[in-house]
Amino acid sequence: MSKLPILIVIPARLHSSRLPKKMLADIQGKPMLQWVYEACQKAGQGFQVQIAVDCPDLMDACAAFGACAMLTSDAHESGSSRCLEVWQQLQSQGLRFQGLINVQGDEPFIEPALLQKMGAFLQTEAQDIVTAAIPISNSEEIEDPNCVKVGISKLDNKATCFSRQNPESFKSNQVQTDVFFKHLGIYGFPANLPLEKVLGASTPNSRRERLEQLAWMDLGFPIRVLTVAPTFGGVDSADDLERARAYAARGRF
Repeated sequence: MSKLPILIVIPARLHSSRLPKKMLADIQGKPMLQWVYEACQKAGQGFQVQIAVDCPDLMDACAAFGACAMLTSDAHESGSSRCLEVWQQLQSQGLRFQGLINVQGDEPFIEPALLQKMGAFLQTEAQDIVTAAIPISNSEEIEDPNCVKVGISKLDNKATCFSRQNPESFKSNQVQTDVFFKHLGIYGFPANLPLEKVLGASTPNSRRERLEQLAWMDLGFPIRVLTVAPTFGGVDSADDLERARAYAARGRF
């Protein structure tokens, strides 16, 4: 019996406080969102890619480069909540999936190999949420609140904590302490999780740090962390956008 496909959803919101309209920011003649979509398409067979947008302007942009897109509510407070709307809509149409991968719309150079690795994990019928992390590259990232740090258990590679603060604050005997890790904003959810309870969940911890994954941990859902080779990461600022443009111009993807 063949496995069900994995659904990749790219939640895309037009307005961003740090970088306005970054989904449409030009990188080598293409909007950033198109780079993300095309990278996800390269994951290959076994994946279905869908963009979840919050406004007609982004729908028009998606139509221009031939993407599968769905107009979702503009009231969502998180990307995962937007993903849930797409999941529910497709389920109501009779479509079934082995799991859901949430890829941020500001990851223009997301590695198809990482998506395949996460997809393989979801195909095992494990019940853990899965995410990814890379080693922190410099001291500036350690202090940068835009760089989300993750502690990883030495015993089972599960997340012990996430924080925007200096990771020294969550060192313990149960956390891998020889190297700190930078969290990548990508999540995989197995279909056998109660996604209606998980996606869009909020707790005092998650609101304080503005990290929705803390809500999942507070609710008792384990998060497995795949440590991968350094990658470009997300575009959060004007400086990041200039780096992305230079990176694309060099053909480094």
